[in-house]
Amino acid sequence: MPSPSCTPCRCLPAAPRARRASAFTLIELLVVIAIIVVVISIVLPALAGARDVARKTATQQLITNITNAATVFSQDEGRSPGYFTPTEMGDRANGNTRGMTAMQNAMLDLAGGIAAEETADTILVGPAPTAAGQVPVNLNLIGVDTAESGAYFVPDSKYYQAQTEAGKMGTAVDAHRQLPSVIDAWGTPMLLWAKNDAVDGSRFDVPDAAAASGVPFVAKDADNVSLGRYEPAAFYVAANQSLLSATSLGTKGRNHADTSGSTFSLIGSGVGDTAREQTLTALLGHPAYPDDLAKSDAQQVAPTNARGSFVVQSAGSDGWYLSAKRAGSFYTGSEGNAQITYASMFFGPGGTDRYENNETRDIMQAFDDLMGTAGN
Repeated sequence: MPSPSCTPCRCLPAAPRARRASAFTLIELLVVIAIIVVVISIVLPALAGARDVARKTATQQLITNITNAATVFSQDEGRSPGYFTPTEMGDRANGNTRGMTAMQNAMLDLAGGIAAEETADTILVGPAPTAAGQVPVNLNLIGVDTAESGAYFVPDSKYYQAQTEAGKMGTAVDAHRQLPSVIDAWGTPMLLWAKNDAVDGSRFDVPDAAAASGVPFVAKDADNVSLGRYEPAAFYVAANQSLLSATSLGTKGRNHADTSGSTFSLIGSGVGDTAREQTLTALLGHPAYPDDLAKSDAQQVAPTNARGSFVVQSAGSDGWYLSAKRAGSFYTGSEGNAQITYASMFFGPGGTDRYENNETRDIMQAFDDLMGTAGN
C-alpha cells in the first residue's frame, strides 16, 4: 500500500528535440559582407592617415635632430658640417659620375666613420675621381655612440641605409651606394642643401643664361671652365644630382629623371637646368629677403639671403621632391621647362601684380615636403 506522502506516478512528457539552427540566407550573407566592406573602407583610410601622421612626426623629429647636431657642430668648429667644401661637392665630376650627396658628406662630420688610413675594411668616398678628393671610410665606425667617436648625431639604423639597388642613386659609384644615406620615415633619402658660405648673400642673382655678371643663387655645378659664370654660387645642384636623377628613388620607386605625365619632380634631372635652378632658388631663397620688389621685370626678383646655410629636405609622403602635381598656382610651364620662380611668392600669375595686402606666400605651403634649417 503506498505511503500517504507519495503521489501517484505520472509519465513525464518526452524532452523536446533541439531545434536545428537555420543557416544564413544568401541575402543575409551579402548584407554582412557589404557591412564589412563599408567598415573596412572607413577604417583603412583612417589607419593610413594615422600612419602618415606618425611618419611625418618621426621625419620632422629626425630633421630637427640633424639640424640641432649641425648647429652644435658649427658652434664647435666654426663651419657647417661637411668634410668636403660645398664647392668641392658641387664639382661637375661629382654631379655627372661620382654621385656623393651633400647629406653623406655632412654625416662624415656628424656621424663619423673616417679612418686614419686606407685598409681592407675601408672604402674611398669623395666628390672627385682623384685620391686628393677622396677619404677612407670604415662603415663599421659610422654612428658608433662612444666617447671616443665624438659623433654629433647617431642615426637609428632604420633611418640610415645604403642605397645599393639599381636606380636608387643615379650614376653614383659603388662606394657612394654603400655609404649610408639618411632616409625619412617613408623610406626616401633626404636632401641636404649646404650653402657656400664664401659667397656674399647680398650678391645673389637669379640664374640667367644671358647674364655675364652677378653670383647665381643656385647653379648646376662649380665647373667655371664649361659654365663660366657658375663659379661661385650659393648652392650647387651637383651635390644632390645622384638622387635627383634616380630612376627608382626610395621605397616608392619614384623616377626623378622623367617628366612625362602630371606627376614629376620640379627639381629632378628631367627638368632643364635653368628651370630647375629657378625652382631651387625659390625653394632655398628666404621669403623675407627679396632684393627689389619694384623691378620692372618682376620675374627677376631675387633673394638676398638663404633660408639657412644648412637646409634639410624630405620628399614627404608622396616620395617626390617638389611634385609638380602639388605646385598649384606657383607652377608655370610644362615638362622640360617646368619651374617655379622666387617672384611667385610675391606676385600672382604673370608676375605683374602683388598679392593682396602685399602678402608673401611661401612656396613650401603648396607641397608635402618637410624642411628644417640651421645657420643663417
